[in-house]
Amino acid sequence: MMSAVKDEGTVPVTARLAYGTGANLRDLLNQERKRRTAMAADSQWSTERLSRRLATEARAAWRQRLAVMRHEGELLDTLDALVAFGVRQELMERGWDRPWPVYPPRARTAGRWPGSREGGYPEKLTFRLPARLESQVRAACWYTSAAAICELQDWQDKYRLVLPKRRWAPAGLEHALEMYDRLAAEVTTTGAIWRAGVRRGTEAAIRLRAKPQRPPELCPPDVRPRSLPVLGHYGAWP
Repeated sequence: MMSAVKDEGTVPVTARLAYGTGANLRDLLNQERKRRTAMAADSQWSTERLSRRLATEARAAWRQRLAVMRHEGELLDTLDALVAFGVRQELMERGWDRPWPVYPPRARTAGRWPGSREGGYPEKLTFRLPARLESQVRAACWYTSAAAICELQDWQDKYRLVLPKRRWAPAGLEHALEMYDRLAAEVTTTGAIWRAGVRRGTEAAIRLRAKPQRPPELCPPDVRPRSLPVLGHYGAWP
């Protein structure tokens, strides 16, 4: 039996992260929001002296442009956008940005997967990801880890006295720890991908902050409404 996978909308995700991650992200996001505000102040997005219809078109064009920039990593002014961009980059780096079979229900059961190394991350951060992206990550993690997970479950049955978290084994069973480490290294949890996504998104935001600021090309012909070139220089949206 396979799980019912939600493909539309967004879903909440909670990641365990290293200490200080949240404070660092808040600073970066504040800088990106300031950059967004500066972009919005450009006269080409002004709705002053426009008819209601043209003002509605201008706002829709701005929202569409924001969505494109966030998706492409050109503007990372929200936590959701930053993490989603970083997660997509991580999937691309691993070669996992492709369709996967629907994962089984056990891939979403409560508790840690065998081989999980989620300890040592004191901070929790909750964000929302596109449902399709979250499902892609979970399926990729499951199908690249399932064989090792099954072997680890057999290992747990066979070596009940060995304590891998404490790095202890009875005399004569030391080799079991090496076996555990080898199998655990083949397990990739969703938590590892969320952390990698936060890291990659953070690095991308830092690069954006370091870039020389220049007037952005915010109005490609396929985004800006046809009638918007007549906009005057009369201010910007609040």
